[in-house]
Amino acid sequence: MSKLKEFREAKGLSQEAFAKAIGYTLSMTAKVESGAAKASRNFMEKVKKAFPEVDINNIFFAN
Repeated sequence: MSKLKEFREAKGLSQEAFAKAIGYTLSMTAKVESGAAKASRNFMEKVKKAFPEVDINNIFFAN
């Protein structure tokens, strides 16, 4: 399970609600979460803006 998915589920959000919260499409959010697409800098910045408590390094760069 991806760290992004773990974070989203810990917040009690569906993929759709999470995508809306960060201002991205459900399709792109699902691709990033599944690893089919790499998170862009803009994507990461929007996650951080919507959820200031998030550790971007832990979610997107941790192994």
